[in-house]
Amino acid sequence: MAQSSIPTHIPQWSDSTEIPNQRSKTGPSLAVFDGVLHMVHLGDSSDDIWHSKFEGGKWTENQHTDIKSRGIVAYIGPGDPTALGFLIYLGVNKAADGSYPLMFTFCSSLGIFGAGNPLPGNFTSNHTPAVTYFRNDLLMVVSVVGNGTEMRYAFYNVNPLPSFVHAAVIRNQSTKTGPALATYAGNIHLLHLGSGSNNIWHSFFLNDRDGFSQNVRVENQASQAAPSMAVFKDTLHMVHLGSGSDKIWHSTYKTEWLPNVLVPGQSSSSRPALAATADALHLVHKGAGSNRLWHCTYR
Repeated sequence: MAQSSIPTHIPQWSDSTEIPNQRSKTGPSLAVFDGVLHMVHLGDSSDDIWHSKFEGGKWTENQHTDIKSRGIVAYIGPGDPTALGFLIYLGVNKAADGSYPLMFTFCSSLGIFGAGNPLPGNFTSNHTPAVTYFRNDLLMVVSVVGNGTEMRYAFYNVNPLPSFVHAAVIRNQSTKTGPALATYAGNIHLLHLGSGSNNIWHSFFLNDRDGFSQNVRVENQASQAAPSMAVFKDTLHMVHLGSGSDKIWHSTYKTEWLPNVLVPGQSSSSRPALAATADALHLVHKGAGSNRLWHCTYR
């Protein structure tokens, strides 16, 4: 008799668990170093950035980093296991148009963070930037330009120090909040909300000459905050809030986005964070009615 091709395990979301003694006034950010999940988040009522990591099935006590940000941080582990990770974030001193300078700092798997410095290129924004690796030694940052709705991408060499390569405006695409980036199947994928709606739009990077492809609306998916993406088990995953609710929704992509599915029992008042370790997809978010942080997994 032929063996059945029906999968023996259907992935599902776990119940959420509160992260003890950690609170944030905005959504957190996640990154993976050497297979270990790390988190940064703002303070309960301050712009201070705090750091902890998930080891042995529990979160370590969060540690103060001596860095401040005006919004959610873009956090990424090393592209090369021997290298360092990065924080890309909004500085605290306003530019002339009311936006904030994009800053960066190095970070290590030990939770050691360097001093913040302006991101080369003299860029400012009012929204959280997005970051991904194009190759291990080339970092892409996408941010909203100043206090407007136009987006721009910039490439940086990251070894040994971040050095500006070039930047360009993303043509015919605009947004009212921060974008999301992920590298999947050899392409850089960009998700963003519309500039005047909660619809979610998707495009991908073509090449240096043409920039990003024309964006396409993700059918029947909308959000009141920016989405987040991560790659897990050879599939691109997205989580986002509802368009008119605090519920969290989950969708997957291989060649097209599948209909989104409600993450059971999870809700948030800010952008949720998503990252993948070898054994699980991790979702961390602040509560819908409090600043408490919650963690669940998909496996």
